[in-house]
Amino acid sequence: MSEVITLDWLQLHVRQVPELYGPIMGAFTVLKSPGQTKQFRHIYAIYQGKEKVATLVARPHSGILKPDSGLLKIENKYLYSYKVKQLVDNLLEDLQLSFKNISRLDIACDFNSFQNNLNPERFIHKFAFGDYVKLMKTKFNIHGMHRRSNTFEYIRFGSNTSTLCYYLYNKTIEMKEKTNKPYISENWKNKGLDLSREVWRLEFSIHSNPRGLVYGETGEVVPLSKLEVVDCYQEVYKGLFHRYFDFRYEDGQAKKDRMKKIPLLALERPEANIMRLVDKVDSNRMDKIFMKMLIGTNQEMREIDFNVSNKIAELIKYYSDSRELSGYLQNKFPEYYHQFYVSQNPKQLN
Repeated sequence: MSEVITLDWLQLHVRQVPELYGPIMGAFTVLKSPGQTKQFRHIYAIYQGKEKVATLVARPHSGILKPDSGLLKIENKYLYSYKVKQLVDNLLEDLQLSFKNISRLDIACDFNSFQNNLNPERFIHKFAFGDYVKLMKTKFNIHGMHRRSNTFEYIRFGSNTSTLCYYLYNKTIEMKEKTNKPYISENWKNKGLDLSREVWRLEFSIHSNPRGLVYGETGEVVPLSKLEVVDCYQEVYKGLFHRYFDFRYEDGQAKKDRMKKIPLLALERPEANIMRLVDKVDSNRMDKIFMKMLIGTNQEMREIDFNVSNKIAELIKYYSDSRELSGYLQNKFPEYYHQFYVSQNPKQLN
């Protein structure tokens, strides 16, 4: 049984974005694209020779983000290269960008079947009908197709506002119906997957996440928002898999952790554990009142002192994360919700 772990999305929150046109001192050429996004005024396509390697959006419309903020997204093709970290370092240096944090990181594992030749579609079916149970409580969505019988092609765990979502889906079907990427198929072939069979993907999508990789023996901490995770993404994936993708056979016991574990992927448990680095507590009415006061102060300070306004915006984001108030922002202050959770974290699968 072969499993292939790869990066599939890397987007960085960057600062000190200069006006970029034409060749840059170094290996890159920057072309300003027409139009703009909902959150940013400028779009730049970045080339290395004739190959597009990244996209940069800059100059936010809203005062919630600092005016020198931008998002740098690496082209998917280059995430399948062992030189991706070097590419990122070169981009940051040559474009004179200051790295702030990873705003989105997707890590995927591709395989033909689970252990004991368990078909992933069969796994989704068993979970949907209660034969399998998940150890940790979470929201989920299932997509399927009804013909003469029902087939299941996709299941997602986590809500639209979650800082961590994970997906199990039929990658072969997705590539046939959406965008064929020959470099992915070539990677499968080189890593020993059977291309005559369907390939499935279990993908973790991490968005401005407060978790980190914590090594028990040394105490070393690698936050998932830091660029260092690019060098140890396979360890991150294994940690996420063992912590969040734990399923059991439903046998009627009161406690799920006493049920027999279902063997899924043959991934060894890493030396480090995935742990939350920001303690979250349930929000209450006073938290929402305080959040409303912060937002009111932020809006007032935009006209008085932009630097103070930006600091308050950072506090709003931190308070929203630590008190799980993203849903409150979505309902009451959608402008802030979109800036903090949507503009940096598109949810669609690629």
